[in-house]
Amino acid sequence: MAGEHSSSQGDGHDGRPAPVDEEQGWELYARATSGDDPDGAAARAWAGWRRLSPDHEAIARRIESVWSDADALAVEVAGRPAAMRTPGRPRPQRRRSALKALAASVLMAAVIGYGALATRGHWQGAILNLTHDVATGVGERRELLLADGSRMVLDAASAVDLAMAGDRRDVILARGRLLVEVARDPDRPFTVTAGTVRALVLGTGFTVERRPSGTVSVAVLHGRVQVAVPHEPRQDPGRYQLGPGDRLTFGHGEMALDRIDPDRIAAWTRGVLLIDGRRLEDAVAMIDAHRGGASFIPDPDLAAMRVSASLNLDGGGDAALDRLAAALGLAVHRLPGGPVVITRR
Repeated sequence: MAGEHSSSQGDGHDGRPAPVDEEQGWELYARATSGDDPDGAAARAWAGWRRLSPDHEAIARRIESVWSDADALAVEVAGRPAAMRTPGRPRPQRRRSALKALAASVLMAAVIGYGALATRGHWQGAILNLTHDVATGVGERRELLLADGSRMVLDAASAVDLAMAGDRRDVILARGRLLVEVARDPDRPFTVTAGTVRALVLGTGFTVERRPSGTVSVAVLHGRVQVAVPHEPRQDPGRYQLGPGDRLTFGHGEMALDRIDPDRIAAWTRGVLLIDGRRLEDAVAMIDAHRGGASFIPDPDLAAMRVSASLNLDGGGDAALDRLAAALGLAVHRLPGGPVVITRR
């Protein structure tokens, strides 16, 4: 019929070729490298797609460059970083193939949109609410007045459990970040537990953050907070008294106590992300809480790099991620459905 095209690569309205469907390229590549292509049909489809035009070939090369080290990514996903491989002892071919298949499965999940690695959209808060008392979704902040009169603000993609009955005022931070303005009650101390770190107060304002990497941070706006940290073989188990502007960070086998302007501690409640010397993976996780997809950093050295930035969220999480990447000279490769892969340029 007139005006119809039998090929998905038909001409645009101005006579020029239509833009390349990069999402289709990602899906074809994921299927071709999934390890589940017994007759080679997926591989032939991928090869045919990249031959359609020079633009297709350029995008195919970019897709392959992002995932060129699929073997190393598979090792990392399996919990054994590439740096831990035994020198001079190659893995059996069967294990190599299995690991590559695992990496391809991660890619497939991200492309097709299934599984926990695919997207983290606004359904996240609803899912967390099934297992936690209060939870927020992507880009959502929520303020709550607790039964004891305390005020709590939850950052995006956060979840807490509450025990506020009788003589108990306990909050368990399962993930994310919160700010509490505690109503003073000398007979009922207020506690916030995040992992193995526990903060206890009578009446004060403070924040607690539990990062995806396992690091926990406690910072005080006003008043005093007593923080108990887990026992370390090389340290005396201790309780730390924090005052206004004090911040205690515990994680990765290290503990740090530093000072921060109290006005900066709660900047996130005003839509500003302040990143002070954090690991890049933690900084990106903060941004992901305000966008609709997960981020992957295949290079463990890059993930551990310390970064600092001040990002306004008025333009959304994706814009904030682009600004951070541009400032650091990094490349952001967007996959269909929201996930991104972050690499060096």
